[in-house]
Amino acid sequence: QVEHWAMDLYFESAGMIPDEGPADVGKAGRYSLLEPLPEGGMGRVYLAWDAEVGRRVAYKVRKDGLPPRLERQFDREVALTDRVRQPGVVPIYGRVEDDSGRPAYVMEYVEGRTLGEVLDGLDATAQFDDLLHHVLDACRIVAHAHQIGIVHLDLSLKNLLIGSDGRTRVLDWGLARDLSVVNAEEPESVSASPPWRPGTPAFQGPSGFQGLPPSPASDVHNLGVILARVVEANGGSARVRGRALRASIHRAIAPDFADRDADASALAEDLARFLVGEPVSVHRESIGERLSRLARHRPEVAALSAGLGLFALLGLIVVGSLLAEARAVGRMRHPSI
Repeated sequence: QVEHWAMDLYFESAGMIPDEGPADVGKAGRYSLLEPLPEGGMGRVYLAWDAEVGRRVAYKVRKDGLPPRLERQFDREVALTDRVRQPGVVPIYGRVEDDSGRPAYVMEYVEGRTLGEVLDGLDATAQFDDLLHHVLDACRIVAHAHQIGIVHLDLSLKNLLIGSDGRTRVLDWGLARDLSVVNAEEPESVSASPPWRPGTPAFQGPSGFQGLPPSPASDVHNLGVILARVVEANGGSARVRGRALRASIHRAIAPDFADRDADASALAEDLARFLVGEPVSVHRESIGERLSRLARHRPEVAALSAGLGLFALLGLIVVGSLLAEARAVGRMRHPSI
């Protein structure tokens, strides 16, 4: 809902209100549109049946009345998604047109729940590590995109899908940009566009609202907010309260680009280290934190700590007994004491 409000505001500021058009489920060439799926700002998405191949697919058609900039962006979405190609990105099968001539494309249909839906139904802290692994997967997927010069620009809880097969996917590359051509594109007049980029406002950093050029640091900020939401949903966990994870989040969502990591790879590395019980790069541990971390992840350290603790306790008991005995002997020798 927040994203739709943001997109409507974008259209209004540009003096253009998109025609919602009919949302009836029906036919589109060889595709039978079975039911609407959650849509993005630029296109409607349907669960469809491909009669020629005999499989379910996701069918996304461009909305009418989009500003020219977003029409071009919709057309670029297929090419950029294909360039990021890897298991964590839903593959696109091809471009098509609907019966009215509107551009559309067809992609794999993946069953599952978004990370937002999972958090809404979270059972206390039992899934905390699993959720962190899904965020780690998303960081690695986005880091791969950054390595080839592509930024997503709309990472949020609704755009991270946890498939029924347990794999993580990063969805909706509709606002993605190719950094190699951003500066070569035609500048848009200030009056024709708002001073911020379309996207999901709750996950955008200050740069998004200030209209600064796209950068991997924008994605890093969004991933930091996603990680913070996972931590918030698991607030009862002792590990959540650890300073190491909080330090990683604070670095990711720092207001200034210069204070964030250059791309998502550093956040992915720190999160991976946190999950296996190694120190993260953005936090200097105290001795107590280090011992606590080692005890959580290394049974031999936990056993040694327990043994040392028991030994220390026994030592205190023995020393206490000796002192008590010494005082008793002293009173017998010197009754006036």
